[in-house]
Amino acid sequence: MSTINGIKSAHVRYKNAVTPEELMRSAQAGAKLANRLVGDELHAPKSGTKWPWLPNKSSAAGEVPAAQFGNLEKGLVIDNELSKKTIASVEFSSTVPYARRLEYGEGIAPRPYMRWVAVAHRDDLIDAMAAEVEV
Repeated sequence: MSTINGIKSAHVRYKNAVTPEELMRSAQAGAKLANRLVGDELHAPKSGTKWPWLPNKSSAAGEVPAAQFGNLEKGLVIDNELSKKTIASVEFSSTVPYARRLEYGEGIAPRPYMRWVAVAHRDDLIDAMAAEVEV
């Protein structure tokens, strides 16, 4: 069961109908890039406190969370969504119980990681998806 559902990242609408295989390749390319980008952001250096019981320095308020034990990466779900015959989308969700708290700041300052990648890398995701289909 996902704790966060439906963070839309990017979608590509093709002017002409494409084959289901092309549409799936497009969505999969976006999902693969999104997964790598989230991992890169979680592992990037942070400016928060270095707690003695955690392996890495924590994130400060507003930063993408720091990877500590890999739970956020393991719980990341990136869905390929296909609509009609012309739209491929990438959608983020998570199975980690505390992901919503980090993403939206419930009880702490927000540390968005899925929304941040969805916004900051939207054009990169669209380019990766569009590159998979010859139009």
